[in-house]
Amino acid sequence: MSSKVYFGNAFLDKRDLRENNIKNRIELEYYRTKKRKNYFLRETSETYGIEIVKKEYQGKKVNIEKDKVDRVSNKKTTIDLILNKLREFKVTPIALKDVVHDIMED
Repeated sequence: MSSKVYFGNAFLDKRDLRENNIKNRIELEYYRTKKRKNYFLRETSETYGIEIVKKEYQGKKVNIEKDKVDRVSNKKTTIDLILNKLREFKVTPIALKDVVHDIMED
């Protein structure tokens, strides 16, 4: 069984957009995912992951890009710390896997 919970969002500000030569408004949404696996005799195991959704607003059209990393940790507090960093530095879906890999190696 899997689920996801909204963690927070970030908007790229005008400076971010100018530096990356982007003209459209961009919103990043961050989610904590959870997978639960049931074993025999009612034992369960939970692992947490991360999903990022990027929404680029082009007038009335919205382009959506997303990516996720499953099974990052079995500790919710660890995932929340990582999500705070990802949101603070406005990490996009395309960089998610590399950034999480680097964080988990430290």
